Amino acid sequence: KCFGNDEWFNLFPRSSVEYGGMWGSDHRHLLIGFVLEQRELHRGRFYMDNRMFAKEGFEEAIVHGWG
Repeated sequence: KCFGNDEWFNLFPRSSVEYGGMWGSDHRHLLIGFVLEQRELHRGRFYMDNRMFAKEGFEEAIVHGWG
């Protein structure tokens, strides 16, 4: 079996797995494929709404997301 978590699938949304044959064991080799795409670097202008700083937990969310 092969599995991943949300973070894995966010990093590699187009990954694939091929399972090899069993040769004298109950284990199989895995061939994991990746399609790496360049992420868009410029998504438009960012506008900060300073009123958001008054919201509870906003600064912590920014530090966690961008830190």
